[in-house]
Amino acid sequence: MAANCDGLVQAGFIRKVYAILSMQLMMTVCGAAFFMLHTSTREFVLHTPSMFYAAMFLPLGLIFALMCYKDQHPTNMYLLSAFTLCETYTIGVICAMYYESGNGMIVLQALMLTAAVFISLTVYTLTTKKDFSFLGAGLFAGLVILIVWSLLNSFFNFGAGGHMVFSLFGALLFAGYILYDTSQIMHNLGPDDYIVAAINLYLDIINLFLYLLEILRMLQGGDN
Repeated sequence: MAANCDGLVQAGFIRKVYAILSMQLMMTVCGAAFFMLHTSTREFVLHTPSMFYAAMFLPLGLIFALMCYKDQHPTNMYLLSAFTLCETYTIGVICAMYYESGNGMIVLQALMLTAAVFISLTVYTLTTKKDFSFLGAGLFAGLVILIVWSLLNSFFNFGAGGHMVFSLFGALLFAGYILYDTSQIMHNLGPDDYIVAAINLYLDIINLFLYLLEILRMLQGGDN
C-alpha cells in the first residue's frame, strides 16, 4: 500500500512539473512567434535594446526569489510567471533578429530539432528509469568551461570554427542536462520541488534551442 501511495505521489509530481513546463513553453513559443510576425512589435523590440538587456538580467533576481519562495503558493507561481515572461521577451527578440535578417526558417528548424531532442531524451529517461545523477559533476564542469570560453571569446575572437565548436559543445551540454534533470525528477526531487524541476528543464530546453539556432545559422551561411 505504501509503495502504491509513493508511486501515485511521484506520478502526480511528474504530471505537475510537465504541466507547468508545457505552459512555460507555450508562452515562449507564442511570444516568440508574435515578436517575429507582428511587424510593429518586431520593429519596436529591435529598436529598444534597453528592454532586451533588462529582460536578460532580471531573471537572475527572479531565480533567487524563486529559490526563497518556492514552497509559498501563490507567490511562487507569480514569480515563475514573471521569470517566464522575461525569458519569453529575450527569446522573442533573438528570434525577431533572425527573422529580420532573413533567417526565419532557421528558427522553425531549430524549434523542431529542439522538440525532437527533448522528447526523445525524455521518453528514454522516463521509460528506462535510468539514474543519470552520475552526470552531475561532469555537466557542471562543462558549464564552467562554457562560461569561461564565452568570457574569453569576448576578448579574443576565436573565429567561425571556434564559434561552431562552442555552439556544438553547448548543445551537447544541455542535451546532457535534459537527461540529468529528467532523472533528478524521477529519483531525487520531492513533491514540493516542482518549481525547481520545471525551471531546470525549461532552461535546458531554451539553451539547447539557442545553441541549435546558432549551429543551423552557421551551417546555412546566415548573417551573424
